[in-house]
Amino acid sequence: MSTFSDPTECTNFFKTLLQFRTVSAEGPTTGAYRNCVQWLDMQCKSIGLSTKICEPVPNKPILIATLLGTQPELPCVILNSHYDVVPAMEEHWHSDPFTPVEKDGKIYARGTQDMKCVCAQYVLAMSRLIAANTTFKRTIHLTF
Repeated sequence: MSTFSDPTECTNFFKTLLQFRTVSAEGPTTGAYRNCVQWLDMQCKSIGLSTKICEPVPNKPILIATLLGTQPELPCVILNSHYDVVPAMEEHWHSDPFTPVEKDGKIYARGTQDMKCVCAQYVLAMSRLIAANTTFKRTIHLTF
């Protein structure tokens, strides 16, 4: 089971997520959405979350990752994020927007601030909580 406790491992996780070209206008047709969700699914399972992929809209899969609470009859907590990004105007980028670049302690790529950073934060935080054997009364769902 992965714990993502090493800073380099966390950075590499984030950089890998940023490399998926999940542009809203093209992701459903190129398979990038599906590839990203399958990768997130694998990562969530590796930290001990149960997962389900559903697809109410064709080619726009949703991943639901769940940590069962000790009192699952209580209302659940849902932490929602999204893995799609708006198109990048490449003429305004100094590098490929889907190839993360580290400079001056920052990572530059499409999605670093909206919204792939939140996807990564949820998975990385949950990995540490699970590794520390933290329990919650309520069931927690991460939705991507």
